[in-house]
Amino acid sequence: FFDKYGKYTDIRSNPNPRSEFANFWREELNRWKNGLIRLSDGEWIPGTYYFYLNYSPIWLNEIEKITTSKKSKAKRIRKFPKPWLGDYLFFHYDDQAKCNGNHVKCLKTRGVGISFKMAALSPRNMFIERGLANFHLASDKTFLEGDKGVFGKVVDVLDHLADHSPLDKLRLVDRALEKQIGHKDPENGVIRGPKSSVFGISLKDNPDKARGIRGKLIHYEEDGLFPNLEKAWNVNRKAVEDGDIVFGTMYALGTGGVEGSNFEGSEKLFYYPKAYNVYGIPNVFDKNTSGATECGFFWGAYLNRAECYNLETGEPDVIKALIEVLQDRYIVKYNSTDPSAITQKKAEEPITPQEA
Repeated sequence: FFDKYGKYTDIRSNPNPRSEFANFWREELNRWKNGLIRLSDGEWIPGTYYFYLNYSPIWLNEIEKITTSKKSKAKRIRKFPKPWLGDYLFFHYDDQAKCNGNHVKCLKTRGVGISFKMAALSPRNMFIERGLANFHLASDKTFLEGDKGVFGKVVDVLDHLADHSPLDKLRLVDRALEKQIGHKDPENGVIRGPKSSVFGISLKDNPDKARGIRGKLIHYEEDGLFPNLEKAWNVNRKAVEDGDIVFGTMYALGTGGVEGSNFEGSEKLFYYPKAYNVYGIPNVFDKNTSGATECGFFWGAYLNRAECYNLETGEPDVIKALIEVLQDRYIVKYNSTDPSAITQKKAEEPITPQEA
């Protein structure tokens, strides 16, 4: 509906809390929180995924021209996400983690838009978890600021809501890496609105920098580049846990191909989930495993590779994707003078977690 008309409803704006307009947005907020069930068969999506699909425009590649070579010419356009199976699985994994009082660890191939997904979580939280803070942590400010940074994407979603919804759009705090939604009543100076906030924090080489924070969400961007990720994770567990009570969720997400010891923390969180209160699922991703051991969520290069999925349903063509991945590796292996090029290619577009 929004793609066609540039708005979410034809219902005329009405400030009456019992109006049809108010009821429409009240129902939308309910869907952000609880998700949406398809009554015909009981299939459903979590509220996080509903919000991401309908309120978080992202940059997509759209083919302009089919060339005579293997590659096609494309352009980047800003549109709502497509219904990819990878996104469906990730958001259900996230929802199950929160329902079990666990945290989220995702090891992924490059280019699946995980920053866009993380950038959708904070704005949603700010309207349904009123008064609470959300934190996006990175090893360097370059992973936070600007169009490429996750915090820049958070601001894009907040701006979209301000432009196209009747929800609170004024900001009590509007700094580069800190936003708080709300306003002061002009009559008595009382602060009104959600009073929710979101922060971007660069830890650099100091894992203790975020000590003392409390919030609904703590997200580690590109966790494979985090110095002392394991220490930072353990320090901040107290920010979202109190004994056996878990009141917030931590997210560690990253891509393979990182050289050096910084990746050790990411690997530990993935392969030893219970030690870090990460939601573990059967490891059916590595070779020669029977699913007897647990790991975090793995998003392989075969899942929703460009032009390797059904455009209508989002179902991936895994065989086609695997063939393309292996063909790309063959080209790199026999046409590069750098002996580490094929290793890097495997790590950044892994078929198994071990390759990452």
